[in-house]
Amino acid sequence: MSATILLIGSRGSGQQLEALLGECAAVVVYSVELQKIEPLLIENSAAPDIKYDSVVFISRNAVIYGLEYTRHLFPEARCFAVGPSTGSLLIKKGIHCEFPQKGSSEALLALPLFRQNLGRNILIVRGTGGRETLKSELEATGFSVDYLEVYQRVEIGKNAHDLCRMIDEKNVEIIVVRNGEVLAILSALMENNQYTRAASKRIDLIVPSIRVKNLAIGLNFSDVYVSDGAEMTAVASAIKNIMQRRHQDNTSI
Repeated sequence: MSATILLIGSRGSGQQLEALLGECAAVVVYSVELQKIEPLLIENSAAPDIKYDSVVFISRNAVIYGLEYTRHLFPEARCFAVGPSTGSLLIKKGIHCEFPQKGSSEALLALPLFRQNLGRNILIVRGTGGRETLKSELEATGFSVDYLEVYQRVEIGKNAHDLCRMIDEKNVEIIVVRNGEVLAILSALMENNQYTRAASKRIDLIVPSIRVKNLAIGLNFSDVYVSDGAEMTAVASAIKNIMQRRHQDNTSI
């Protein structure tokens, strides 16, 4: 089985995905970044100066840019992570934390000990924007929740031409996107390029959630698959399933 895959993300993520797919013959993984991460000044954040019982980290970048601040001000707070990748980084930095094996807000909410150990006041460390599921669900059940936004994603316009050229020239079959913002950028780029305008009808698209899948369908992508979480292992599993399906389709003809 073979496949040409485009990951909208960092080169490091592309190398990790390629390693996870190493057992698959003739798999090529390209990566293009459409966004870059920029840290925010925490002094200008909306997080109030109160005592928090628990701190929840939404991503690895939330740990990178927010941990020292929260560790200094709230040393007694319990720590939670939204998934194993973020959790493993916290552990590597010496922080005991709880996290679900599947990386998502829903999985964290379903974690048996999560709500029992939260306390009353919760701080969610994240980037600007993003999903409101975790905060909304916790507030609906009586918790007090604030955000500490420590980074933002900024579009990298110079990579737009490279992406469209790559999709066309490399005959990309599978595209992986990690969030709704990237999906919107990707769709606009493909729609405005003569070589990729029709590609959304032939490409298999992998997204991290049902919400992003619905966005993709609304943007005229035909074949959209939801990975079992945002971790690279889940993405690799989704790719293998697509490749297996394609192989079965070809052998049945």
